[in-house]
Amino acid sequence: VRIEDQGPGIPESHLDRIFDRFFTYRPDEPHARDGHTGLGLAIVKAIVEGYGGTVTAGNREGGGARFEVRLPGGG
Repeated sequence: VRIEDQGPGIPESHLDRIFDRFFTYRPDEPHARDGHTGLGLAIVKAIVEGYGGTVTAGNREGGGARFEVRLPGGG
């Protein structure tokens, strides 16, 4: 599953931390941490890895973020 947006993307310097618990990055919001815990992507990663899958983050060519979830096939 691939999820993409057309926002500013994720700075390269943050890609290695994007799935860390309590990490948040919202440069366009004046109160960036208000109401945000930085847990969402850490929870996604834990669930996906719990099912034997992987989740990655990167940037789209031309701008925007890209997340990809890969789960093993059933059988």
